[in-house]
Amino acid sequence: MSAYFVNSPFVSPGPISATHTAPAAPIGMEVDGIDRTAATSGGIAAGRFVYCRGSNVASVGAFVHINNGSAVMLAAANSGSNFPIGVAAGLLSATNIYGWVQVQGRVDYARGTNVANTAGVPRYICAGTAGIVVSDVVAGNRIQGLNVPVAQSSTAGVSASGVYDLNRPFCAGLTASL
Repeated sequence: MSAYFVNSPFVSPGPISATHTAPAAPIGMEVDGIDRTAATSGGIAAGRFVYCRGSNVASVGAFVHINNGSAVMLAAANSGSNFPIGVAAGLLSATNIYGWVQVQGRVDYARGTNVANTAGVPRYICAGTAGIVVSDVVAGNRIQGLNVPVAQSSTAGVSASGVYDLNRPFCAGLTASL
């Protein structure tokens, strides 16, 4: 996982992956994160993160909707929403847990899928497993602002990580399969 750190004069410095049982920043606050060890981007990476209350996020790297300040697992049930999409940097498993969700920049810790993914192909919400995205057009909503810059093998699976570029992703609309 990238070693992003908070880069803001308004929040205590620390790893973006840290979670808290009391808010350590205002809900909805956005900060820049810097990763000086990012092997996937030539040795340095920058990202944008939103501070959220947890909900039902089952794993670090899960794709989430940001709904009213809460990180909610991205799933077919909420696929009609136009809420922002991001990747949970920490385990936000309950409403008393707070942490960061990445919405912009290079992500090398996001959960993918258990099939190979071609670079540059659109991604959709997975109809069967919450928190992951797939390249199968019938699986759910198309996600705008999400790109896979490097092809992923089937080993970049549900429990492994894949490389994604985020540019404030959101859902574009329902497909007929949902």
